[in-house]
Amino acid sequence: MSSKLELYLSGGRFDAAEGFPLDSLPALRAVGSLVESVARDLFFSENPERKRVPAGFKSSFSPALTRLVGGGSAVCDIAGWERVQPGLANYFDDAQSEAFSLFQSLQADQVTFPAWCSRRTKKQLAAVLGAVTNQETIRLSVEANGVAPDPVTLGATQRDKAKAAAQAVVAGQEEDFSIAGRIYAIENDPWAIGIKVREGGQRLRIAIAEHLRDRARDEFDADGTHLVLVQGKAERDDESGGMTFVLAQEIRKIDGPIIVERLEKLAGLSNGWVDDNEDSRPPSKALCRWVERQLWQAIEAQAWNRPHLFATVAGGIDAVWRFEQHTLRACFTSRPLEVRLRAINLTAKTATVSDSSRSLSPLIVWANDVLEGAL
Repeated sequence: MSSKLELYLSGGRFDAAEGFPLDSLPALRAVGSLVESVARDLFFSENPERKRVPAGFKSSFSPALTRLVGGGSAVCDIAGWERVQPGLANYFDDAQSEAFSLFQSLQADQVTFPAWCSRRTKKQLAAVLGAVTNQETIRLSVEANGVAPDPVTLGATQRDKAKAAAQAVVAGQEEDFSIAGRIYAIENDPWAIGIKVREGGQRLRIAIAEHLRDRARDEFDADGTHLVLVQGKAERDDESGGMTFVLAQEIRKIDGPIIVERLEKLAGLSNGWVDDNEDSRPPSKALCRWVERQLWQAIEAQAWNRPHLFATVAGGIDAVWRFEQHTLRACFTSRPLEVRLRAINLTAKTATVSDSSRSLSPLIVWANDVLEGAL
């Protein structure tokens, strides 16, 4: 996938410069470091048993300035995805979308960070915002395969609020964790569970509070049709990025169809799979992988059940959650790569649609507000 970030800076130092002020270079370096930090977070969210990233993880991504237009403003294209090792490329591809989604979330009245976002990434985000003065404007956009959503522009007030929020959360040492999986073992004295993460075979050992022992026994060795959500406190090494689980404080059941099996079936559809539409096409494997990551982030951040998944004629995927009075539909598309939510109030028979986003994370607050706490 051909990808790039576009950073736009204007005002302040740029008004007096014919080209690109050299003292603005830290802003470019900070954006590259932010993408690398987000990629680390995504790797550890998918591989929570790992304590370090693979060899060559950092060196494989070498962000480079490929285009610069100066004079009263600076438009900078940052590339480097093409050189990432094949086994790691998906983390850096997704990192550009998630970095963009972090900028999107900063536009909200209340600044929130997705569950995967580490202290390291929050610090790096604050560094990006701090590299721009109050007299300057910063705008970020992303592009994949020639398709780009509307850029995100952050004013001084939004940046100040975001920097304060980022700096407040990096002070503590413990972080909240939330992981879905199946309990396959229970240890006594001290109490702990063995859990297979999500629907895969990765295994973790997590100490649990004693009051959870009965709940753990109830969910012990359950079949694959349901999972549990384990929530508690963890400590993260800011250098390696690895996480040590301190104590689980909550265990709750997650229902719904198996995500991995369903996505494999959707990706296996043939062209023309809709009988009356020969132009219908299946979702790509790359889209399925991206959707799977987005769904687990939502499930683990909000304790949502797993949704029902459907292919669309245009090669997208719809995820549907059904509640007592509401239906929530997430519409994932590949060109452009984005998601939009549609909430239906079954009682009032009304529908509300969100803005589009490069990630599901910024839309979760919108969903909770629209559905009035039904999630």
